[in-house]
Amino acid sequence: MPAEDPVLEVIEEGECYRIAREAGFGPAVPYGSILRTNDSSNYGFIDLRGNLAAVELIPEARDCPGLQEFLRTINAPSSPLMSLGCDHRLEKLSDTWEGGPKSCQHSYVDIAYVNPERGHLEQNLIDLARWIVAKMALQPSNWIQLHLVPQRMRHFFGDTDCFNLAIWIAANGYDDNHATEQLNLTYQRLASFITKTGA
Repeated sequence: MPAEDPVLEVIEEGECYRIAREAGFGPAVPYGSILRTNDSSNYGFIDLRGNLAAVELIPEARDCPGLQEFLRTINAPSSPLMSLGCDHRLEKLSDTWEGGPKSCQHSYVDIAYVNPERGHLEQNLIDLARWIVAKMALQPSNWIQLHLVPQRMRHFFGDTDCFNLAIWIAANGYDDNHATEQLNLTYQRLASFITKTGA
């Protein structure tokens, strides 16, 4: 998974979420595969619109049915949004309190408006992030953290004036299985409303 960039400005935050601008850029779409030095790889952009069966072929979404459901939903023909990239990985936690989480599933998904005119205004992505936070209505007891980042994209099918939204999820659990279940449930919850933005 790519590393999160340094935060430039926190736009809004609460106990379970943060919306922030970061120093880096969003993806250049389309993009090819990337071999990283931290034991992870990016297998490249796959346009899932009109090709939802390809969701099962995406290595980064393997073993995460909730993420696969989200990808099928957000790339459906009636959706105003589309996915640009995703990943997830499991981390063991060692410094939590007694009775606290012992595992965390870290995940991200980059999304963008299909209509590039919607993506030209960063405020539209900030509004989308706020809407996601409101719909999720997370509580500290959920052990879920959202980090949402509007990013200026390097280009979007040749358009160099577009923004995307990176959704980072930290799903904590009592053990590996619980953390994985938490991540799946989070993506299923996102999938239940993500295409109903009214855009």
